[in-house]
Amino acid sequence: MYRALTYYAITNNLISKDFIDKEALINDLSNLEIDFRKVSSNDNLEVHLNGFPVESKIRSLKVSDLVSQLAAIDEVRTYMVKIQHSLGKNKGVVMDGRDIGTVVFPNAELKFFFRGFSRTKS
Repeated sequence: MYRALTYYAITNNLISKDFIDKEALINDLSNLEIDFRKVSSNDNLEVHLNGFPVESKIRSLKVSDLVSQLAAIDEVRTYMVKIQHSLGKNKGVVMDGRDIGTVVFPNAELKFFFRGFSRTKS
């Protein structure tokens, strides 16, 4: 979801490596629709932004390099949590993210926390 928003910001010249137009981005939030839709050919879910599939576009290095800058904006986080709450209101959803189990759904029925691991030579 944050990647979809970052892709939107990139394509609308609201963010670059050295610049974020926070005011314009915040003003645009109410006009954005981020959701997940099944792909008819394989039943997988893919991210849609304002009705258009963006799954392949949000996996670029450019998006990866900028997504954390948007995620740090309070208004963006509030907007995303609102969407996440609406997706989870009927339960039966699996979400992952840094704060899904602590901030977004602190009272979730099931939570799985995975720790990083390191490889050692045998």
